[in-house]
Amino acid sequence: MADDPKLVAQIATLYAKGRSQRQVGEALEISQERVSRIMRRNAIPTRRHTTPARVLELVPPPAEPEPVAPALADDEDGGALDVARAAATGDRYTLLVALRDRLARTIADEDTPPRDLAALSRRLMELVKDIDAAKPERGEPEDHGGDVDEDAFDAAAI
Repeated sequence: MADDPKLVAQIATLYAKGRSQRQVGEALEISQERVSRIMRRNAIPTRRHTTPARVLELVPPPAEPEPVAPALADDEDGGALDVARAAATGDRYTLLVALRDRLARTIADEDTPPRDLAALSRRLMELVKDIDAAKPERGEPEDHGGDVDEDAFDAAAI
């Protein structure tokens, strides 16, 4: 059974204007199921396959990354410090930063199998926590409370 070309054109026009299949069906007084079948038979593309791209456009861009200490940011060639060279430095913080950057590149790579993304993302989040915990080890002062006057200590007061 061939579809009425006029009906097909109306469906295509209304759907292209942003109406849903249900709304197109209501406007033409036919069911959404019939609209869907006519669209399929006549190769009218649906928006279902483009939804993720449209959703991604609505997500705000990520915040600027936290600056890394200048000595750790890049190697002499201007590229990110690789994991092997970071490990060779013996500095835990440098190694964690290199691992974080490597994992981030792997996650962003389109060739990374989807089955691996969950584990890689989980490990990346663990590394970020480890990096945050390692920051005080790099000489950043920690605040442990107020000033203490050691001369005012009286052992007899205990």
